[in-house]
Amino acid sequence: MKKTAVEYLFEELWDTPKNKFIWAHILDKAKNIEEYNLLRYGAKCFIHGMLFGLSSAILGMLISKFI
Repeated sequence: MKKTAVEYLFEELWDTPKNKFIWAHILDKAKNIEEYNLLRYGAKCFIHGMLFGLSSAILGMLISKFI
């Protein structure tokens, strides 16, 4: 299972000394992880939606043939 951005951020900051430059770098990396995860999830949802729509259209056409 892939880490979420929040899990990554928590793990990295837990033992890291308080230094604003290091923390800013870790935060930027967490933001990149979050953006990647959102894009990945959006693409999955789009594909699932298209497949569901296509299957519904085909099912509707088949039902209309027999009614």
